[in-house]
Amino acid sequence: MRSHDLGSRHVGTWTPEVDDVNRALIKGDLKVTLHGRKLAGSWVLVRIRGERQWLLIKHRDAGASSEEVTVTSSRTTCRATCGARRPS
Repeated sequence: MRSHDLGSRHVGTWTPEVDDVNRALIKGDLKVTLHGRKLAGSWVLVRIRGERQWLLIKHRDAGASSEEVTVTSSRTTCRATCGARRPS
């Protein structure tokens, strides 16, 4: 398990689902399990264009939601774009 800090805050840990992380990054297809408060479960990081553009995709697993939710506000995508707040 690897840990990641952002500034002075601890943002979570991750576990690679592959034996060789460097080889997966070079290939452009890294599968990981995230152990964070907002992002958890199985994910894949895929290179989409060039060397510096990546896409993080959630696998369908126990941590997946049936509706799209924004990571920053935890609101559904529809509520975030319409301006409605999630009920408390």
